[in-house]
Amino acid sequence: ELDPEYGTALNTRAGVFFAQGQLKEALADSERSLEIAPKKSDNWHNLGLIHRGLGNSDEALDAFKEAIELDPKRWETHRELARLLSSLGKTKLALKHVNRGLELNPNDAPGYHLRARAYLELQEFDKAEADFSKALELYGREEVEAIANIHIARSYIYGIVQERFDDASREIETAIALQPNNADYHNHLGWSRGFASDIPGAIKSFERSIELAPIGFHTVDFAAFRIYCAGPEYGRSPETLSLAQKAVEALPKSSTALVILGLAQNQSEDYVGAIKSVSKALDVTFVDPLDDSGFVAAQLVLASSYHAIGDEVQAMHHFAKADSRILEKNLAKDVVERRTVLLFRDQVADELGLRQNNKASEQSTEE
Repeated sequence: ELDPEYGTALNTRAGVFFAQGQLKEALADSERSLEIAPKKSDNWHNLGLIHRGLGNSDEALDAFKEAIELDPKRWETHRELARLLSSLGKTKLALKHVNRGLELNPNDAPGYHLRARAYLELQEFDKAEADFSKALELYGREEVEAIANIHIARSYIYGIVQERFDDASREIETAIALQPNNADYHNHLGWSRGFASDIPGAIKSFERSIELAPIGFHTVDFAAFRIYCAGPEYGRSPETLSLAQKAVEALPKSSTALVILGLAQNQSEDYVGAIKSVSKALDVTFVDPLDDSGFVAAQLVLASSYHAIGDEVQAMHHFAKADSRILEKNLAKDVVERRTVLLFRDQVADELGLRQNNKASEQSTEE
């Protein structure tokens, strides 16, 4: 008969392997520990963490449930099961378990953080903000990444939901103070400052994001911002076209980068080039298929470019496709779409003499 202490040692070593990212070794030790001590909740909890890390969702669910069955008051397992359920899109069931975990341990900062994320998913923004604030109270100063993450999440509530972009920018600035080399945070700050009409501040933030991550979608975003939000002097500048070209060079399989290049070419009056770039983005399967916003932008580039070269039939055809998608997906309800692609839609409508028929960009979102 094997010594139970040996099973405990195996489970402990499995935890060390897990923390080091050696998941196969962790799994082997964890399974062996359960052969020795199959009724220990801690062993099943660790097995759940390891399977979740390996992407084995069903096995992780079973392990967490077994751990809870053996010890219903194991609050951290309720939380980790909730985390797994959230990742599987089962938000309401996740809430049930995270609530139980917080009943058992009302001082669990990650629990409040996780529940706030669930409330965000359910669009219960007041509850989300309250839980984010509670998590901030409970996190220790050493939890830098978690605290920064909360400030970014709150910036979403203040900015995208409430359109308080100055407040959103302050939240992002707090996150950057904690993690100054996070390129994504500087990118977020660029958009937030831009939506708050601080164009010089926005450009500075985008430039910093590119310094930190020179090859990636930050370059695409900076070019898009200059075209959509910064004004004609930026959108039509050679620097914007150069940014878009660099983005496509770095991301040759990105449909989004091609659409932004098409936008830049359109603004630079290279209409044939714009048509080629956008048509390629629409016709080829890329690593990032166009979302609704990208599809609309592509159709608007085609409408504007065909109009510029005198093909009004094609121009009206593509403009109608853009408007149809805007109405179908009710893109006007989204503040980002209203401040980016729908502004471009109005510009193209003016070019085509259609501004009086502005139903798509002014569609009521109260339906």
